[in-house]
Amino acid sequence: MTDGGELTVVVTGATGTFGRALVPRLEADERIARVVGLARRAVDPAELGWIRTTFRRGDVRDLDQLVEAFDGADVVVHLAFLVTGTSSRSVT
Repeated sequence: MTDGGELTVVVTGATGTFGRALVPRLEADERIARVVGLARRAVDPAELGWIRTTFRRGDVRDLDQLVEAFDGADVVVHLAFLVTGTSSRSVT
């Protein structure tokens, strides 16, 4: 792990309720240089006011996408989840 504004934090589920609340707080932390948001739903970080966040569209169930998103990460915050029983099995 590095110090002094050099940390890279990856947030899974960045476009969900918890992710949208956490990302601005991470961006405000001077120890964090970069945030990578990962979620199935595509967003433009600038539209959300996120200036130090890059976005990767992906699914936590896809190992290759996780490996790519986590490359260079110092910290991973896992917030992605799917409530079962309320959606069809074909949710993508």
